Amino acid sequence: MMNWNLLTIRGAPGVGKSSLAEALRRKLTKGAIIEVDRIREMHNQVNWWHPGLHRRSLRAAGDLAFCFVEQGACPVLVVDTFGGGKLWAFLKHLRGKSPGLRVLPIALHCSEAELRKRLQARADWQCNDWYVCRLLNEQIPRTGVSGELLLDVSDRTPEEVTAEILHHMESKDWADTFNGA
Repeated sequence: MMNWNLLTIRGAPGVGKSSLAEALRRKLTKGAIIEVDRIREMHNQVNWWHPGLHRRSLRAAGDLAFCFVEQGACPVLVVDTFGGGKLWAFLKHLRGKSPGLRVLPIALHCSEAELRKRLQARADWQCNDWYVCRLLNEQIPRTGVSGELLLDVSDRTPEEVTAEILHHMESKDWADTFNGA
């Protein structure tokens, strides 16, 4: 398997980012998972809609990911919506720290029917605003970074999606194309 340092997993709330990260954890046992929302909620009186707080939390997640990589955790999975161009800024920050970092950006999206079903199954405290989640889900295929692995997760289990990701992680040609080798 390729020596990936970092995987980013982005998508709308409810699309299955955290479930996928847990499925990947079972297969990639030497890594770590950073959920950006866990960093955001460390702030007193967190404002989930404040873009500055989100950017600061992403920067902290990047610094933490870099520390994990330096200590030998591979790969580190960073989970967030990464909306509004935040993924590009996040990757630029990390590449500034380590230009040779091997990154696999992953984007998840699903059908509207699947998203609605998943949002209805979420806990009350989780984001389930249909308008916001639908908008983010629609934007995912149009707002990626070069070389991003775009996956439609409609009617697929996290284990099925994990198998596809592991296949891509083993593809040397694909990895070299994205990471400039």
